[in-house]
Amino acid sequence: MLLVDTHEPDEIFNYLSQTIPEVKRSSLNGEGKNFADYLWTNRDREFEQVERKHWTEIIPDIDKVEKQLDTQRTNAKVHYLLVEDLLVPTGQGVTSYTNIQERTRKSGGIYLSSKRAWSLRKQPQAYYRLVSWLYQLSKSGLEIWQSPNRVATATIITTLYHRSQKAEEENWAFQNYYRIKAPKSERDPHVISLIGLSGARLGPARARALIDSFGTLVGAVNASESNLIQVLGVAAAKTFMGAIGR
Repeated sequence: MLLVDTHEPDEIFNYLSQTIPEVKRSSLNGEGKNFADYLWTNRDREFEQVERKHWTEIIPDIDKVEKQLDTQRTNAKVHYLLVEDLLVPTGQGVTSYTNIQERTRKSGGIYLSSKRAWSLRKQPQAYYRLVSWLYQLSKSGLEIWQSPNRVATATIITTLYHRSQKAEEENWAFQNYYRIKAPKSERDPHVISLIGLSGARLGPARARALIDSFGTLVGAVNASESNLIQVLGVAAAKTFMGAIGR
């Protein structure tokens, strides 16, 4: 299930409802709650959330936005900041362009965009300072996405939601390339053996975590269930134990 804050636009909610099985409205960041605008649980039953902001909200009071993000981040395992609008540097600062939809019509159960327009706002803030701010947020562990409009925003959230429901192995892009091209000096035979273990569905990050925790392939195979859950999470640990016949 994907929860959408009650203040989020109907347009995004309608697009999400077309591609995600269960989407519901909920008060996520009001009434004493400090979640972001979009909230769901991933495959390992951990919370993931997306906070959607416009540059016109961020630039006037960056400190306020930082405080909000800092409060929210403790409530979810994965926290995304999705910044909507196009931002263009100018001689006097920046200009933000917001792609707005004037109305939405429904045809055969599918919501369609009708008429769109751009609204712009000039703001006296140096572009490089805003880029630097995003960089610092990403270094602190916040994942940053940028979107030109609400349709793109809905697409990004849909993709994040669906990918979070898959095992790490299924999300590992270029896996064959890295298996073949990784320098021999960086290849750990224990990690490679775990990645190649049939049915274990381990990607490089989880395989490395097992070896870092238990030292060797044998150590990982013989680790207790509670220790495996601590390293991999419940779902991945059970998949791993099933693959090794436990």
